[in-house]
Amino acid sequence: MEGKFVVGFRYLLCDRFRDGWFSGTYQNGRLLGELEFVSSRGIGFNAPSGKGFALDAASMVRQGKWCVFLAVEGLVGEVRWKWLRKVSAFVDTNAFAQDPDGFIHSLPSLVGREEYLEVKRPVDKQWLAGLGYSHLRWQWILARDERVDKGNWHLSAIWSLRADQKLYFDLQVPVRAVSLGYSGRNFELLLAISHPDPSKALVFGLQAKLIVR
Repeated sequence: MEGKFVVGFRYLLCDRFRDGWFSGTYQNGRLLGELEFVSSRGIGFNAPSGKGFALDAASMVRQGKWCVFLAVEGLVGEVRWKWLRKVSAFVDTNAFAQDPDGFIHSLPSLVGREEYLEVKRPVDKQWLAGLGYSHLRWQWILARDERVDKGNWHLSAIWSLRADQKLYFDLQVPVRAVSLGYSGRNFELLLAISHPDPSKALVFGLQAKLIVR
C-alpha cells in the first residue's frame, strides 16, 4: 500500500464585490419599494480589493490495482474587504418604465443613506472524490465533484495501445460533457464538447501538442 497527502496554501485577491436586493411593488404606473446593495465600485479610482487565503488538501491511497483519492479546495479560508460602499434607499416614482426586453428606464435619483463597512466572506468549498482501477492494458476512474452546491459525476477510461500510446475518454453527467484524447511519444491531442445536444449552445475545445526532439 502506498499513499500521498498534499496540502496547499493560496493567497486570494478579488477585484470586485457586489451584493444586494430590491423589494417593491408596481401598480398603476407607480414603483414603490426599497433596495440595499454593497459594492466595491462607485467609490472612486481607488476601488478596494478583497484579500484573503484558502487552504487546500488532497490525498491518494493505492492498494494493488485499486486507488482511492479525495481533494478539497477551500477547506479553510476567507476573503475580506475593508472598505465597501453600502447604499440603503427608498424608491417612489411614477416615471418608472420597463421595455419588452425587461430593461428598466427612467428611474430617479435614490433617496437614502450611504455608508462604508468591512465585509468578510468564507471561501466556497469544492471537492472531488473518486475510485480507480488499473489493468494491464486499461484503467478506469469513477469520481464525483461538488462545486458551489452543484454535483457532477465523472466516468473516465484510459486504454494503452502500446507502451508509448494511450487513448483517453471522459464522460460527465448530468452536464453531459465528453472528452476524447490521444497521447503518443511526440504528439498529444484532446477534443472536448460541452454536450451532444445540437439545439443548445455548446462549447468545443481542441488542444494539441507536438514535441520536437
